[in-house]
Amino acid sequence: MEELEVKSYIPIPEIKNISIDSFKKNPVLTYNYDHSKIIGKVKSIIVDDSGIKIEVIIIDPEIIQTIIKPEGCFPIFNIATKHFCSEERLEELVEVSLLDVNGN
Repeated sequence: MEELEVKSYIPIPEIKNISIDSFKKNPVLTYNYDHSKIIGKVKSIIVDDSGIKIEVIIIDPEIIQTIIKPEGCFPIFNIATKHFCSEERLEELVEVSLLDVNGN
């Protein structure tokens, strides 16, 4: 298996205004927020009123094997944002990362 496509939803009701423009210029997927471990890319990203819908393509063979094994990890994604406008409570998406969370 060369790549694995995964869809997920990240609920973030407390943040209403997220800019994804900068992120979309380089939509890499990291592993455990480690910028040296790029494991894929974010194929699609949509922000709605309660969260972010993402579709990612994982290309790291070791991570793919971990996810598809019955005893493997369940793919949990999270984001990192940075605050850039306090008056309007705007956040800029800076990272989407697969977290190392064991499903057992």
